[in-house]
Amino acid sequence: MIRRIHARSLALWVVLLVAVWALAMSGCAKKEAPPLSLQIGHHHVVLQVPRGWEHLDHGKQHLFRKGEAEVSLSDLGASSRVGIARELGEARQMWVSGRREDAFAKVRGLKSPELHFATSTVWTSFWRTWNSVSARGAAADSAAIGAAFDSLFVAAGALPPVSPDVLVRYSFQITSNMSRREIARVSQREIQGFTWIEATSWDRVTHGNPMRLAILDNHGYLLALMTDRGLIEQTGPAFDALLASIRVQLD
Repeated sequence: MIRRIHARSLALWVVLLVAVWALAMSGCAKKEAPPLSLQIGHHHVVLQVPRGWEHLDHGKQHLFRKGEAEVSLSDLGASSRVGIARELGEARQMWVSGRREDAFAKVRGLKSPELHFATSTVWTSFWRTWNSVSARGAAADSAAIGAAFDSLFVAAGALPPVSPDVLVRYSFQITSNMSRREIARVSQREIQGFTWIEATSWDRVTHGNPMRLAILDNHGYLLALMTDRGLIEQTGPAFDALLASIRVQLD
């Protein structure tokens, strides 16, 4: 009889210990943070930050860090002539509203894959009328400036379209030093209803130190997810998790 009571007591203690352990473990487990709604330059996205990673908002660039590892999500500016036209539209509106210096500065800062890789003939044709007017400085009248803006819109529409491979090359070149690197692979992937272009670059000699990139042409602007620094064994899973979670919002 005593043995039976002892066995039952022991079993009860085991059950209680298991219950306490399970309760403690559930209390220690971290709940997944809710998705974040972010404005990244021209892009409004909702995404899930990987567990254990820190999020830093720098406006046109958002960083995700864990120790020395870093992944970034950035607005790289105009991705096509559509984006150039939108930039020119914003610059023209600045000029109309009386912000002439801001408008001229925005035009001078225009960049896109088409302009980056333009031949000297295309480049000269694009800027000829604008440069002639802007060179007059304060002496340029409104009629001349308006005509110069019109010439840029026409020239932007005439720029040749670029291929996905060129978009990848452009993105790597403006974000990293490619002098000793080469693009290893390029592919396309459908995510959340959008077509992303994925690519990997590595050291051209050793084929080591891979960097991953995913870009999206979002209504004329380039959204880019990139592994910036750290071992690919750490940044790669975070890159995949972020990319799979990104939902681009059409505002």
